Amino acid sequence: MKTLYVDAFAGAAGDMLLAGLIDLGFDPAELSPILALLQLPDDAVEISYEQRGALQCRRVIVRIPEGVRQPHRHLSDLLELTRQLPMDERAKDMAARVFTKLAEAEAKVHGTDVSEVHFHEVGAVDSFVDIVGVCLGMHRLGVDRIVCSPLPTGAGFVECEHGTIPVPAPAVTELIKGAPSHQGGFEYEVLTPTAAAILTTLADEFGSRPPGVVEAIGYGAGSLNTEDGPPNALRLCIVDDATAGREKKPTVMIEANIDDMNPQLYPGFIDKLMAAGALDVALHPCIMKKGRPGICVRAVAGADRLDDVTEAFFAESTTIGVRFWDLGRIVGQRHLMSVKTKYGAVNVKVSSHRGRLVNAQPEYRDCESAAKIFQVPVKLVIQEALAAWYAKQASDSGD
Repeated sequence: MKTLYVDAFAGAAGDMLLAGLIDLGFDPAELSPILALLQLPDDAVEISYEQRGALQCRRVIVRIPEGVRQPHRHLSDLLELTRQLPMDERAKDMAARVFTKLAEAEAKVHGTDVSEVHFHEVGAVDSFVDIVGVCLGMHRLGVDRIVCSPLPTGAGFVECEHGTIPVPAPAVTELIKGAPSHQGGFEYEVLTPTAAAILTTLADEFGSRPPGVVEAIGYGAGSLNTEDGPPNALRLCIVDDATAGREKKPTVMIEANIDDMNPQLYPGFIDKLMAAGALDVALHPCIMKKGRPGICVRAVAGADRLDDVTEAFFAESTTIGVRFWDLGRIVGQRHLMSVKTKYGAVNVKVSSHRGRLVNAQPEYRDCESAAKIFQVPVKLVIQEALAAWYAKQASDSGD
């Protein structure tokens, strides 16, 4: 079980989270499709090292080139942009849930409808890049669950377009309801709405760092560089729980037998189930009542996504009922490793169990994309990626 522990000892912001993930190994080149969708060049994202106290941290700054105008955006605009991104459905779903939660908080604070909220802060380009980049980075690093420390908010007052408001800002106060937080001894804002939305949406639990082996540590720098007090930074730790990957999060199996659905609808149906939060989907042939052949569709999901996945069953298929039951899972640890091939960079999914390597498999979509660009069979790209991975393993071990 690969856990991302967010140590927000001095608060959190969206750019700090993204910078920390890059420091952990997330390739910033993966941000290119996000920038392209916003019609921005790759160098719009500046990545550097900066000192915060005694800590060397990554710093991420998004700059909009002069003359490039960005429109005001509503929730529907952000969700449509996210839908268009060429990335995994799971990462898209994570980002969509963050945007929705933030919109709901802003709407409640300002007494308006969610559809009318102007994202004067999150709608800015840098915040869109932060949220989508963080969700993509967590997916690419193979994070299974997220644990976050109690959130410091700061205190005092801050100026915004609505005038002088107390810290934490009203939207932040709304977002952190139900999550442990504290002032932290700071007399200024240390928790932004973007970070509050990301962490309260995606964190599986709040508390101290879970037991296990710390595999990697990343630091993300904030925009402040104060001489007094803790460094304005965020620490991220990848923790490998070597107790075998038995999931503590409640999981359910949801299934339905279908004998009257157009086969052409199944690929889209599977995509919708995954977007709704399914961890896995499988189709099995079955013989139904009256001897009719059918398809048994099975989806594994966290218990907290039961309603969403069930809704996808009813909306996207012809079933009129589903079954579900509690399920136990043992999940191997996994992470993505980028290798260089003559067809470009390809991610290889590396899996282990109880500290022992059990499998390495190139990401099919990466291979498929490279095959289309170089006009070669996909199997050749897969072979090249595996060969590159084995060569890297031999080099790292000194053989």
